[in-house]
Amino acid sequence: MGRIVAIVGAVLALLVVAVFVLPQFIPTGVYRKQIETAASSALGREVKLTGQIHLSLIPRIEVRAGAATVANPAGFGDAPFASMKELRAAVKLWPLFSQRVVVDEFVLVEPNIALVQLANGTNNWTFDIASKPSEPNESGASPFKDGALGDVSIVDGQVTFEDRAAKTTQTLKKFDLKASMTALDQPFDIKASGLANDLPFDFAGNIQNPKAMLNKQPSNVDLTLKTQQAGGGGDLLSVAFKGNVQLADNPTYNGHLDINAPNLRKLAAVAGATLPAGNIYRSFSLSGDASGGASDVALKNATVAFDDINGKGQAALNFAGKPDLTGKLSTNVIDATPYASASGAPQQDTKPTGGWGTAPIDLSPLKLVDANLDLSTAGLKFQKFDFGPSSVAVVLKDGKLTADLKQTSLFSGAGGATLVADGSGSIPRVALKANMAKMAVKPLLLAAAGFDRADGSGNLQIDVTGAGANLQALMSSLAGSGKFNLGNGVLNGVDLTALVKAAKTALSSKSIPLNAFGPNAQTKFSNLDGTFTMKDGVATTQDLNLKADQMSVSGQGALDIGGQKLALTLSPQFNSKSEGVDGYGLPIKFSGGWSGVNVSFDFDTLVQRAAGSLKAKATDEVQKQIGKQLGLTGQNKDGKTDKNADLKKALGGLLSGH
Repeated sequence: MGRIVAIVGAVLALLVVAVFVLPQFIPTGVYRKQIETAASSALGREVKLTGQIHLSLIPRIEVRAGAATVANPAGFGDAPFASMKELRAAVKLWPLFSQRVVVDEFVLVEPNIALVQLANGTNNWTFDIASKPSEPNESGASPFKDGALGDVSIVDGQVTFEDRAAKTTQTLKKFDLKASMTALDQPFDIKASGLANDLPFDFAGNIQNPKAMLNKQPSNVDLTLKTQQAGGGGDLLSVAFKGNVQLADNPTYNGHLDINAPNLRKLAAVAGATLPAGNIYRSFSLSGDASGGASDVALKNATVAFDDINGKGQAALNFAGKPDLTGKLSTNVIDATPYASASGAPQQDTKPTGGWGTAPIDLSPLKLVDANLDLSTAGLKFQKFDFGPSSVAVVLKDGKLTADLKQTSLFSGAGGATLVADGSGSIPRVALKANMAKMAVKPLLLAAAGFDRADGSGNLQIDVTGAGANLQALMSSLAGSGKFNLGNGVLNGVDLTALVKAAKTALSSKSIPLNAFGPNAQTKFSNLDGTFTMKDGVATTQDLNLKADQMSVSGQGALDIGGQKLALTLSPQFNSKSEGVDGYGLPIKFSGGWSGVNVSFDFDTLVQRAAGSLKAKATDEVQKQIGKQLGLTGQNKDGKTDKNADLKKALGGLLSGH
C-alpha cells in the first residue's frame, strides 16, 4: 500500500508543479502540517492551507483543500506567488492495482497567480524543486504503466505578469480550462478561454501521444488560438498549427501554420500601439510550412498578405528579442504612397503654396521590427512615380530602413536607386541616390513637378540627403548633387529660335513676337545637360546647356525647394553672329514660387551686348585705319604675329577709353 501511495503522490506532484498547486505525497491521515510540509518540500516554497481539508480513500483517493497559498521566493515581497479558493484532487483507487493512474478529478477553483520578472532578469516562477531519487524496481523501469485524466479543470483563474524592467503588466482573467485523456498514449484534449489584457480568447489543443512527448519524442499536435474584440465585434487574431512537436531540451516543431489578423488597427490598439492614420495597416495574414523552436520560426511555401500587398516565398522570424524578419518574396504591385503619406509625406496632387507644413514626420513604426528581405515586385509605385517591375533589397535595422532598388524601370529607363528612411534618432533623416539611363523626361517632370512642357529621354544621377522633424525642416535641409543629360527632345510652349531672331526688333520695340509663346510654340533640341549642387534646400546650376538647330542656350539659376521659389535665366545664342544681336538672342528670366512663375526679358543685357558689339566694331575699324596710316597690317608676310602688336594694343586701349 505504501508503494501505491508513493506512486500516486509522484504523479500528483507532476500535476501540482505544472499548475502551481499543492502536495507531492498523499498523506495517510488528515494532518494539515504534514500536507503543508510535503507541499513546501515539493515546490521549494512555503505552502499554507488556511481552509478545511477533507480526505477519503474509498471509492477513490480524494483530497479537498480549502483556501491555500504558495509563497514567493526571497526578494519578491510578502504577497503570495499563488493562491486559490479550493483544490479538488481525486484518483481512482482500483486502477492503481494494475499500475494505472486515472485522475478522476483535478480542479483548481479561482486560482490567482502573480508572475514577476525583476529588472535583473530573475523571476518567481522558477522553482527549486527538491530532487529525491526514487527506488527503481528490478527492471529499472517506472513502476506505473499508464494513466488517464478525467475532469481536469481550472475555474475562473487569474494570472498577472509584471515585467519590472519594461514597467509593463499583462493580465489573464476569467481563465477557464478543461482537459481530458483516456490513457497516456492516447490523445490529450484541452480547451481554454479567458480574457488576455481584457481581450477575449479561445484555445483548443490536441496532443496525439502525450507519452511520446513526455519521453522527448515527437508527437502530432493540432493547436488553435483565436482572439475576439471585446463585446463580440469579430475576430482580431487567429493562429492555427498542425504538425509535430518535440519537447526536448530545445523544443522543436514542424508543420503547417496559419496566422490571420483581419483588423490590425484594433489589434494594435489592444496591444497599446498607435498606428498612423489612413486606409492602411488594415489586415495581415500568413500561412506556410513552419518549423522552428521556442524563439524562432521558418516558413517555406509561404503566402503573405498585408493590406493590398500579396506575396509568396520563404521567410524566417526570430522573436527571442525584437522581432527579426528575413526572407525572399515575390509580390504584386506595391504602392508605397499611402504609407509614406501617413508618415508625413505630402499628399499626392497637392500643390503647397504656403510652405511644406509643420506636421511631424513619424518614422517610429520602423523601430518595431528588424528585417532583411529580398523582394521581386511586379511593380513599385510612389505617387506618380512608377518604377515598374523591380528587384528590391530591404534592410531594416534599429529603425533605419534602406531600400536598394537593384533593378528598376522607372519611366521606361533602366538603372538602380537607393532610398534611406532613418527613424533611429530623435530627428528623422532621409537619403536618395539614383542612377538612371534612357529615362523618359515627360512623365518624370510631370510626376516630380506637374510640368509637361518637355519631352525626350536621357540619363539622371542624383545623391541627396536631408533631415528634419517635419516636412518643412526636411525640405529646407536637402543637400547633395546631381547631373542630367537629355537628348532629342522638345520644349513645348516656347520658341527660343523666334526669340533669338527677334532680338534686334526687341531692342527698339521692347516687345517680343506673340508666336514665341503659346500651345503651338516649341523648341526642338538635340541635347540638354547640366549639373547642380544642393545646400540648405537650394539647388543651384551654373552650366545648364541646351543645343538646338543653329543655336544654343545657356542657363544659370537656383531652385529653392525649401522656400518653394525659382530663379532661372536662359541666354540664347546663334551659331552665326549674323543672327540676332551679334548672334545673341533675348535673355529670358523665370522667377516666382510654387503658386506661379513669372516670365520676363532681360533687355538691359541685350542692350549692353549690342553696345559692346557696336563699340567693338568701331574700335576695329579705327585700328584698321590707323594701321594703314602706319603701315601696320597686324601680321607678317610669313603669317607670324606682328612685332608691333603692343602698339596696336595701346591704340585699342586709347580708343576704348583706357
